[in-house]
Order: sequence, then C-alpha cells, then structure tokens
Amino acid sequence: MLQEQASSDEPSEEEGQEEQEQESSTDIDDEEPIIHISHAHNREAFHPEIEGEEDLHPEENIVKVGEHFADAFRDYGLPVEVSDDDVTGMLDERGWDYSRSYDMNREVVEDAKEEHEELEFFFDLHRDSVGREHTAATINEEEYARTFFVIGEDHPEYEQNLEMATEIHDRLEEEWPGLSRGVITRGGAGVDGVYNQDLSPNAMVVEFGGVDNTYEEVYRSADALAEVIQEYVHEELEED
Repeated sequence: MLQEQASSDEPSEEEGQEEQEQESSTDIDDEEPIIHISHAHNREAFHPEIEGEEDLHPEENIVKVGEHFADAFRDYGLPVEVSDDDVTGMLDERGWDYSRSYDMNREVVEDAKEEHEELEFFFDLHRDSVGREHTAATINEEEYARTFFVIGEDHPEYEQNLEMATEIHDRLEEEWPGLSRGVITRGGAGVDGVYNQDLSPNAMVVEFGGVDNTYEEVYRSADALAEVIQEYVHEELEED
C-alpha cells in the first residue's frame, strides 16, 4: 500500500511534459526579444471571419495572425515581441491620412528598438486585397493562404533586405511548393518605397493571403513560414 501511495504521488509522464513546456514558455517570455512583429495596416481583415464585406475590422484582423506567428516562433525557442498597437486609431487621433500608416508604424518599431536592443529581425504583416484565385493553395491536401514578400527599394541598403526575403522565399518554396507568390520590390512615385526597412537589413513586409482566406488557412501558412524563418534566424545567430 505504501508503495502504491508513493507511486501515485509521482507526476505522470504527461504532467511532467506539461510542466517542462510551461517552464520553457516562461523562460522564453523572460528573454530579450530578437524578433519584432508589427502591423502597419492593423485592421486589415478576412471576409470569412467577419460579417459583411468590409475590408477592415477593429478586432478580427491581421493582428491575430501576428499573435499566432509569434507563438510559432516561441515554440522554436525564439523570443518575440508582437505589437498590438492600433495604428489606424493612432492615425485618426493625429488627424493623419491612412497613407501615412508606415510613418505611424515607424514610431512603433523605433520605440521597440529603443526598448529592446537585442531586436534583429522585423516583420510587418499584412493581408493582400486580391481574391482567393490568387491567394489560396492546396498543399498536401490542405488549404493554405499564399504569402508574398515586399521589399522597398527607395533606400540605399535595400539589397540586404532583398537578399533575406529571397532566401526565405526559396526555402519556403522548397518545403511547401506553391505557398509563396514570390518577392517583389516597390519604389518610386505613388508607393512608400521604404516600408521602414531602412531600420534593419533584416526587415520585410509579409503579405498573408487575401480578403477571402480564413484564419485556419492563414495560421497554417504562418506555421510553415515560421518554421522556415526560425531555421534562417538560428543560422544567422550561430554565425554571429
């Protein structure tokens, strides 16, 4: 009986694993973040997840994707800071036009850099405006929201950002063919052309899906992209 009682007081293998995961999560939360996730167009929404045909929503929007993306990185042992700033609301408060979203988000990123000196990698997440015919892919019998990467060429060092985005695109295509729509550069009149990527050579805009994708599809893509990026990040950290 004493033997049985002692045995029953010992944590099960499952309980031990849960405790280990909780301790690991706590350790990550205590570390200085090296990845920053922001959302210059934070209210970009997905039609299947909201009522009506509005493209913007104050709560059901791309920020949820950012939070999921951050959790995926944490699962790989990478500390992350994800911004939940309502950039659109901040624009309204200042009386700024929506076209100045990147200017507003620049302040968010600069504040994060000042607070966390270890930050090295910066991802500004968006949702594209095009339809499902361009943004959905079936891979291994599962539906994904296609991604693409945007690099601004209106700053002197943009080729460093382009190199990183191209490498990540290539790795993503190797593991999940058809998931990435590619890498594009933008510059000149009528576009921002920098996207705050002058703040770091490891910064880029990531577009997740389009207006017709679901959270399930977008989260699946975020998990895939996080797996590829964490490999890249760990390699870069080892070189340092």
